[in-house]
Amino acid sequence: MTSTSSPLSEAYINENEGSRLIIIVSTFIVLEVVFIGLRFYSRSLRDSKKRLDDILIWPALFACLVLDSLGLVMVQYCGVGRHAEALAVLGESYKLIRWGKGIIAMVPLYLLAVTLPKLCVLALYLRILTQRVYRTVCYVLITIILGNCIGGIVALLVSCIPLAKNWEPTLPGNCINSNAFYQWISFPNILTDLAIIILPLPLIWKLQMNISQKAGLAATFSAGGVGLVISIVRFKTFFASDAFEDPTMTSIDLVAWTVIEPGMYLIAACLVTLRPLLHLVIKEKIMRTAYHGSASRGYQLSSSANNKNPKSQNSGNSMVNTLSLEQRSSFSDERELVQKAVYDGQIGTQADCVSSTRQGHLESHQILVEQDYSVTLSRQ
Repeated sequence: MTSTSSPLSEAYINENEGSRLIIIVSTFIVLEVVFIGLRFYSRSLRDSKKRLDDILIWPALFACLVLDSLGLVMVQYCGVGRHAEALAVLGESYKLIRWGKGIIAMVPLYLLAVTLPKLCVLALYLRILTQRVYRTVCYVLITIILGNCIGGIVALLVSCIPLAKNWEPTLPGNCINSNAFYQWISFPNILTDLAIIILPLPLIWKLQMNISQKAGLAATFSAGGVGLVISIVRFKTFFASDAFEDPTMTSIDLVAWTVIEPGMYLIAACLVTLRPLLHLVIKEKIMRTAYHGSASRGYQLSSSANNKNPKSQNSGNSMVNTLSLEQRSSFSDERELVQKAVYDGQIGTQADCVSSTRQGHLESHQILVEQDYSVTLSRQ
Protein backbone atom coordinates (compact mmCIF):
# COMPACT_ATOMS: atom_id res chain seq x y z
CA MET A 1 0.00 0.00 0.00
CA THR A 2 1.31 3.46 -0.91
CA SER A 3 2.13 5.70 2.05
CA THR A 4 -0.06 8.83 2.15
CA SER A 5 2.85 10.88 3.58
CA SER A 6 5.19 10.02 0.71
CA PRO A 7 6.14 12.90 -1.62
CA LEU A 8 6.40 10.39 -4.46
CA SER A 9 3.57 10.18 -6.96
CA GLU A 10 1.59 6.99 -7.25
CA ALA A 11 2.70 6.61 -10.89
CA TYR A 12 6.35 6.85 -9.81
CA ILE A 13 5.86 4.29 -7.06
CA ASN A 14 4.03 1.84 -9.32
CA GLU A 15 6.37 2.23 -12.30
CA ASN A 16 7.86 -1.13 -13.24
CA GLU A 17 10.09 -1.73 -16.28
CA GLY A 18 10.95 -5.29 -15.34
CA SER A 19 8.95 -6.78 -18.21
CA ARG A 20 11.33 -5.17 -20.71
CA LEU A 21 14.29 -7.00 -19.21
CA ILE A 22 12.32 -10.25 -19.11
CA ILE A 23 11.62 -9.99 -22.86
CA ILE A 24 15.28 -9.29 -23.67
CA VAL A 25 16.60 -12.12 -21.50
CA SER A 26 14.01 -14.62 -22.75
CA THR A 27 14.86 -13.75 -26.36
CA PHE A 28 18.54 -14.42 -25.80
CA ILE A 29 17.88 -17.70 -24.04
CA VAL A 30 16.08 -18.87 -27.19
CA LEU A 31 18.73 -17.46 -29.56
CA GLU A 32 21.62 -19.03 -27.66
CA VAL A 33 20.04 -22.49 -27.65
CA VAL A 34 19.02 -22.23 -31.33
CA PHE A 35 22.49 -21.20 -32.51
CA ILE A 36 24.15 -23.96 -30.51
CA GLY A 37 21.79 -26.41 -32.22
CA LEU A 38 22.60 -24.93 -35.64
CA ARG A 39 26.31 -25.14 -34.88
CA PHE A 40 26.26 -28.87 -34.19
CA TYR A 41 23.85 -29.59 -37.04
CA SER A 42 26.22 -27.77 -39.37
CA ARG A 43 29.09 -29.79 -37.94
CA SER A 44 27.24 -33.04 -38.61
CA LEU A 45 26.93 -32.18 -42.31
CA ARG A 46 30.69 -32.33 -42.83
CA ASP A 47 32.49 -33.76 -39.86
CA SER A 48 31.16 -35.56 -36.80
CA LYS A 49 34.47 -35.39 -34.97
CA LYS A 50 34.35 -33.17 -31.88
CA ARG A 51 37.04 -30.52 -31.62
CA LEU A 52 38.27 -28.47 -28.67
CA ASP A 53 36.08 -25.53 -29.68
CA ASP A 54 33.06 -27.87 -29.74
CA ILE A 55 33.85 -28.89 -26.17
CA LEU A 56 34.39 -25.33 -24.92
CA ILE A 57 31.10 -24.12 -26.40
CA TRP A 58 29.11 -26.15 -23.85
CA PRO A 59 30.44 -24.40 -20.71
CA ALA A 60 30.09 -21.14 -22.64
CA LEU A 61 26.40 -21.89 -23.20
CA PHE A 62 26.00 -22.92 -19.56
CA ALA A 63 27.56 -19.65 -18.32
CA CYS A 64 25.30 -17.62 -20.61
CA LEU A 65 22.16 -19.46 -19.51
CA VAL A 66 23.02 -19.08 -15.82
CA LEU A 67 23.64 -15.37 -16.40
CA ASP A 68 20.30 -15.11 -18.22
CA SER A 69 18.55 -16.88 -15.36
CA LEU A 70 20.10 -14.49 -12.85
CA GLY A 71 18.73 -11.59 -14.88
CA LEU A 72 15.22 -13.04 -14.55
CA VAL A 73 15.73 -13.66 -10.82
CA MET A 74 16.77 -10.04 -10.29
CA VAL A 75 13.50 -8.84 -11.79
CA GLN A 76 11.41 -11.21 -9.71
CA TYR A 77 13.17 -11.03 -6.35
CA CYS A 78 15.58 -8.07 -6.37
CA GLY A 79 13.30 -5.23 -7.44
CA VAL A 80 15.00 -4.59 -10.80
CA GLY A 81 12.68 -2.42 -12.86
CA ARG A 82 11.34 -0.53 -9.83
CA HIS A 83 12.60 2.74 -8.35
CA ALA A 84 14.72 2.28 -5.23
CA GLU A 85 12.76 5.00 -3.42
CA ALA A 86 9.51 3.26 -4.31
CA LEU A 87 10.79 0.03 -2.79
CA ALA A 88 11.51 1.89 0.45
CA VAL A 89 8.02 3.41 0.48
CA LEU A 90 6.47 -0.01 -0.12
CA GLY A 91 8.48 -1.56 2.69
CA GLU A 92 10.62 -3.65 0.32
CA SER A 93 14.03 -2.19 1.10
CA TYR A 94 15.34 -5.71 1.64
CA LYS A 95 15.25 -6.09 -2.15
CA LEU A 96 18.09 -3.57 -2.40
CA ILE A 97 20.27 -5.96 -0.40
CA ARG A 98 19.26 -8.77 -2.75
CA TRP A 99 20.09 -6.49 -5.68
CA GLY A 100 23.60 -5.89 -4.32
CA LYS A 101 24.18 -9.62 -3.91
CA GLY A 102 22.82 -10.27 -7.38
CA ILE A 103 25.19 -7.74 -8.96
CA ILE A 104 28.16 -9.32 -7.18
CA ALA A 105 27.10 -12.76 -8.44
CA MET A 106 26.62 -11.41 -11.96
CA VAL A 107 30.20 -10.15 -12.37
CA PRO A 108 32.04 -13.54 -12.38
CA LEU A 109 29.27 -15.05 -14.51
CA TYR A 110 29.63 -12.20 -16.99
CA LEU A 111 33.42 -12.61 -17.11
CA LEU A 112 33.12 -16.35 -17.73
CA ALA A 113 30.35 -15.88 -20.29
CA VAL A 114 32.43 -13.46 -22.40
CA THR A 115 35.68 -15.41 -21.97
CA LEU A 116 34.59 -18.91 -23.01
CA PRO A 117 33.15 -18.02 -26.47
CA LYS A 118 36.37 -16.16 -27.28
CA LEU A 119 38.39 -19.20 -26.28
CA CYS A 120 36.21 -21.24 -28.66
CA VAL A 121 37.09 -18.94 -31.55
CA LEU A 122 40.79 -18.96 -30.68
CA ALA A 123 40.76 -22.77 -30.40
CA LEU A 124 39.34 -22.79 -33.93
CA TYR A 125 42.11 -20.43 -35.06
CA LEU A 126 44.76 -22.69 -33.57
CA ARG A 127 43.33 -25.56 -35.59
CA ILE A 128 43.33 -23.76 -38.93
CA LEU A 129 46.26 -21.35 -38.60
CA THR A 130 49.47 -23.34 -38.75
CA GLN A 131 52.01 -20.55 -39.21
CA ARG A 132 54.01 -19.89 -36.06
CA VAL A 133 53.40 -16.14 -35.91
CA TYR A 134 49.62 -16.57 -36.00
CA ARG A 135 49.67 -19.33 -33.41
CA THR A 136 51.86 -17.22 -31.13
CA VAL A 137 49.39 -14.35 -31.36
CA CYS A 138 46.57 -16.79 -30.52
CA TYR A 139 48.36 -17.97 -27.38
CA VAL A 140 49.08 -14.38 -26.34
CA LEU A 141 45.40 -13.50 -26.76
CA ILE A 142 44.34 -16.57 -24.78
CA THR A 143 46.67 -15.50 -21.96
CA ILE A 144 45.31 -11.94 -21.98
CA ILE A 145 41.67 -13.09 -22.05
CA LEU A 146 42.16 -15.58 -19.21
CA GLY A 147 44.16 -13.00 -17.26
CA ASN A 148 41.38 -10.45 -17.66
CA CYS A 149 38.80 -12.97 -16.44
CA ILE A 150 40.82 -14.03 -13.40
CA GLY A 151 41.91 -10.46 -12.64
CA GLY A 152 38.32 -9.23 -12.81
CA ILE A 153 37.14 -11.87 -10.35
CA VAL A 154 40.01 -11.10 -7.94
CA ALA A 155 39.29 -7.36 -8.20
CA LEU A 156 35.65 -8.05 -7.39
CA LEU A 157 36.55 -10.06 -4.28
CA VAL A 158 38.67 -7.20 -2.91
CA SER A 159 36.45 -4.38 -4.17
CA CYS A 160 35.06 -4.06 -0.68
CA ILE A 161 36.61 -5.28 2.55
CA PRO A 162 34.58 -6.94 3.91
CA LEU A 163 32.86 -8.18 0.74
CA ALA A 164 29.43 -7.78 2.35
CA LYS A 165 29.90 -4.00 2.28
CA ASN A 166 28.99 -4.22 -1.42
CA TRP A 167 25.35 -4.86 -0.49
CA GLU A 168 25.32 -3.37 3.01
CA PRO A 169 27.04 0.03 2.69
CA THR A 170 26.56 0.84 6.38
CA LEU A 171 29.04 -1.84 7.44
CA PRO A 172 32.49 -0.59 8.55
CA GLY A 173 35.19 -1.10 5.95
CA ASN A 174 36.55 0.26 2.69
CA CYS A 175 35.52 -0.02 -0.98
CA ILE A 176 37.03 0.94 -4.30
CA ASN A 177 35.10 3.11 -6.75
CA SER A 178 32.52 0.47 -7.68
CA ASN A 179 30.99 2.57 -10.45
CA ALA A 180 34.37 2.89 -12.20
CA PHE A 181 34.98 -0.84 -11.74
CA TYR A 182 31.75 -1.75 -13.54
CA GLN A 183 32.45 0.82 -16.26
CA TRP A 184 35.95 -0.36 -17.14
CA ILE A 185 35.55 -4.10 -16.65
CA SER A 186 34.43 -4.58 -20.26
CA PHE A 187 37.09 -2.36 -21.88
CA PRO A 188 39.62 -5.21 -22.36
CA ASN A 189 36.92 -7.07 -24.31
CA ILE A 190 36.96 -4.33 -26.95
CA LEU A 191 40.72 -4.64 -27.42
CA THR A 192 40.76 -8.44 -27.60
CA ASP A 193 37.77 -8.40 -29.97
CA LEU A 194 39.66 -6.16 -32.38
CA ALA A 195 42.69 -8.45 -32.24
CA ILE A 196 40.59 -11.59 -32.87
CA ILE A 197 38.86 -9.98 -35.86
CA ILE A 198 42.07 -8.62 -37.40
CA LEU A 199 44.21 -11.73 -36.80
CA PRO A 200 43.17 -13.84 -39.86
CA LEU A 201 42.68 -10.91 -42.27
CA PRO A 202 46.32 -10.61 -43.49
CA LEU A 203 46.33 -14.31 -44.33
CA ILE A 204 43.01 -14.06 -46.18
CA TRP A 205 44.32 -11.10 -48.16
CA LYS A 206 47.25 -13.21 -49.42
CA LEU A 207 44.97 -15.92 -50.80
CA GLN A 208 44.90 -16.29 -54.56
CA MET A 209 41.15 -15.74 -54.77
CA ASN A 210 38.90 -13.18 -56.32
CA ILE A 211 37.67 -10.28 -54.22
CA SER A 212 34.22 -11.74 -53.58
CA GLN A 213 35.68 -14.97 -52.20
CA LYS A 214 38.09 -13.06 -49.99
CA ALA A 215 35.23 -10.90 -48.76
CA GLY A 216 33.21 -14.02 -47.94
CA LEU A 217 36.03 -15.52 -45.90
CA ALA A 218 36.69 -12.20 -44.18
CA ALA A 219 33.00 -11.93 -43.28
CA THR A 220 33.05 -15.48 -41.88
CA PHE A 221 35.98 -14.76 -39.60
CA SER A 222 34.73 -11.28 -38.72
CA ALA A 223 31.52 -12.64 -37.20
CA GLY A 224 32.93 -11.67 -33.83
CA GLY A 225 32.42 -8.09 -34.92
CA VAL A 226 28.84 -8.30 -33.67
CA GLY A 227 30.21 -8.95 -30.19
CA LEU A 228 32.59 -6.02 -30.58
CA VAL A 229 29.75 -3.65 -31.44
CA ILE A 230 27.71 -4.79 -28.44
CA SER A 231 30.75 -4.50 -26.17
CA ILE A 232 31.24 -0.89 -27.27
CA VAL A 233 27.55 -0.12 -26.70
CA ARG A 234 27.68 -1.67 -23.22
CA PHE A 235 30.84 0.28 -22.41
CA LYS A 236 29.16 3.53 -23.50
CA THR A 237 25.95 2.70 -21.60
CA PHE A 238 27.79 2.15 -18.32
CA PHE A 239 29.55 5.49 -18.69
CA ALA A 240 26.27 7.25 -19.44
CA SER A 241 24.61 5.81 -16.33
CA ASP A 242 25.29 5.92 -12.63
CA ALA A 243 24.63 2.36 -11.51
CA PHE A 244 24.10 3.41 -7.89
CA GLU A 245 21.96 6.54 -8.25
CA ASP A 246 18.70 4.59 -8.68
CA PRO A 247 20.20 1.09 -8.77
CA THR A 248 17.15 -1.09 -9.30
CA MET A 249 15.73 1.07 -12.10
CA THR A 250 19.09 1.79 -13.77
CA SER A 251 19.82 -1.93 -13.75
CA ILE A 252 17.26 -2.52 -16.50
CA ASP A 253 19.67 -1.29 -19.18
CA LEU A 254 22.85 -2.34 -17.40
CA VAL A 255 21.71 -5.91 -16.79
CA ALA A 256 20.24 -6.09 -20.29
CA TRP A 257 23.57 -5.21 -21.94
CA THR A 258 25.39 -7.51 -19.52
CA VAL A 259 23.21 -10.36 -20.83
CA ILE A 260 23.29 -9.28 -24.49
CA GLU A 261 27.08 -8.98 -24.79
CA PRO A 262 27.97 -12.58 -23.80
CA GLY A 263 24.99 -13.83 -25.80
CA MET A 264 26.31 -12.15 -28.94
CA TYR A 265 29.78 -13.58 -28.31
CA LEU A 266 28.25 -17.05 -28.10
CA ILE A 267 26.26 -16.51 -31.30
CA ALA A 268 29.37 -15.16 -33.06
CA ALA A 269 31.34 -18.26 -32.02
CA CYS A 270 28.61 -20.35 -33.67
CA LEU A 271 28.36 -18.22 -36.82
CA VAL A 272 31.96 -19.06 -37.75
CA THR A 273 31.01 -22.75 -37.98
CA LEU A 274 27.78 -22.41 -39.99
CA ARG A 275 29.44 -22.36 -43.43
CA PRO A 276 28.51 -25.99 -44.32
CA LEU A 277 24.87 -25.31 -43.41
CA LEU A 278 24.90 -22.15 -45.53
CA HIS A 279 26.36 -24.11 -48.45
CA LEU A 280 23.60 -26.71 -48.12
CA VAL A 281 20.87 -24.06 -48.15
CA ILE A 282 22.39 -22.27 -51.15
CA LYS A 283 22.93 -25.53 -53.02
CA GLU A 284 19.31 -26.61 -52.55
CA LYS A 285 18.08 -23.19 -53.65
CA ILE A 286 20.26 -23.29 -56.78
CA MET A 287 19.10 -26.79 -57.65
CA ARG A 288 15.43 -25.86 -57.25
CA THR A 289 15.90 -22.76 -59.39
CA ALA A 290 17.80 -24.70 -62.04
CA TYR A 291 15.18 -27.47 -62.08
CA HIS A 292 12.27 -25.10 -62.60
CA GLY A 293 14.26 -23.11 -65.15
CA SER A 294 15.16 -26.21 -67.17
CA ALA A 295 11.57 -27.38 -67.18
CA SER A 296 10.32 -24.08 -68.57
CA ARG A 297 13.05 -23.70 -71.22
CA GLY A 298 13.42 -27.31 -72.37
CA TYR A 299 16.77 -27.84 -70.64
CA GLN A 300 17.76 -31.04 -68.96
CA LEU A 301 19.70 -30.50 -65.78
CA SER A 302 22.06 -33.03 -64.28
CA SER A 303 24.30 -32.66 -61.26
CA SER A 304 26.65 -35.41 -60.18
CA ALA A 305 30.01 -35.62 -58.48
CA ASN A 306 31.13 -38.18 -61.04
CA ASN A 307 29.71 -36.57 -64.17
CA LYS A 308 32.79 -35.14 -65.87
CA ASN A 309 31.59 -35.46 -69.47
CA PRO A 310 28.22 -33.88 -70.07
CA LYS A 311 26.56 -35.00 -73.28
CA SER A 312 24.17 -33.41 -75.70
CA GLN A 313 21.08 -35.28 -76.83
CA ASN A 314 19.06 -35.24 -80.06
CA SER A 315 15.42 -35.98 -80.54
CA GLY A 316 14.45 -35.84 -84.21
CA ASN A 317 14.77 -32.31 -85.53
CA SER A 318 14.38 -30.79 -82.09
CA MET A 319 17.27 -29.24 -80.29
CA VAL A 320 17.92 -30.33 -76.72
CA ASN A 321 20.45 -28.46 -74.62
CA THR A 322 21.98 -30.50 -71.84
CA LEU A 323 23.38 -28.42 -69.05
CA SER A 324 25.57 -30.11 -66.48
CA LEU A 325 26.51 -28.00 -63.53
CA GLU A 326 28.85 -29.49 -61.00
CA GLN A 327 29.99 -27.77 -57.89
CA ARG A 328 31.81 -29.65 -55.20
CA SER A 329 33.19 -28.29 -51.96
CA SER A 330 35.11 -30.84 -49.93
CA PHE A 331 34.88 -29.36 -46.47
CA SER A 332 36.02 -31.52 -43.59
CA ASP A 333 36.13 -28.57 -41.20
CA GLU A 334 37.17 -24.91 -41.13
CA ARG A 335 40.70 -25.82 -42.19
CA GLU A 336 39.49 -25.31 -45.75
CA LEU A 337 38.64 -21.66 -45.20
CA VAL A 338 42.16 -20.26 -45.18
CA GLN A 339 45.74 -20.63 -46.41
CA LYS A 340 47.25 -20.27 -49.85
CA ALA A 341 44.88 -20.69 -52.79
CA VAL A 342 46.09 -21.94 -56.17
CA TYR A 343 43.76 -21.86 -59.13
CA ASP A 344 44.34 -23.72 -62.36
CA GLY A 345 41.95 -22.67 -65.09
CA GLN A 346 41.40 -24.45 -68.37
CA ILE A 347 39.14 -23.15 -71.11
CA GLY A 348 38.76 -24.98 -74.38
CA THR A 349 36.55 -24.69 -77.44
CA GLN A 350 35.76 -27.29 -80.04
CA ALA A 351 33.20 -26.88 -82.84
CA ASP A 352 29.91 -25.81 -81.29
CA CYS A 353 30.79 -27.22 -77.88
CA VAL A 354 32.21 -24.96 -75.19
CA SER A 355 33.55 -26.48 -72.00
CA SER A 356 35.04 -24.69 -69.06
CA THR A 357 36.58 -26.28 -66.00
CA ARG A 358 37.91 -24.39 -63.07
CA GLN A 359 39.47 -25.94 -60.04
CA GLY A 360 40.53 -24.14 -56.90
CA HIS A 361 42.85 -25.76 -54.41
CA LEU A 362 43.58 -24.51 -50.92
CA GLU A 363 46.37 -26.98 -50.65
CA SER A 364 49.04 -25.80 -48.25
CA HIS A 365 49.07 -27.04 -44.69
CA GLN A 366 46.73 -29.97 -45.35
CA ILE A 367 43.93 -27.81 -46.70
CA LEU A 368 41.93 -28.59 -49.79
CA VAL A 369 38.97 -26.90 -51.36
CA GLU A 370 37.82 -27.85 -54.84
CA GLN A 371 35.19 -26.24 -57.01
CA ASP A 372 34.57 -27.79 -60.41
CA TYR A 373 32.30 -26.16 -62.95
CA SER A 374 31.48 -27.88 -66.22
CA VAL A 375 29.09 -26.31 -68.70
CA THR A 376 28.35 -27.84 -72.08
CA LEU A 377 26.09 -26.30 -74.70
CA SER A 378 25.56 -28.40 -77.83
CA ARG A 379 23.60 -27.45 -80.93
CA GLN A 380 22.51 -29.92 -83.58
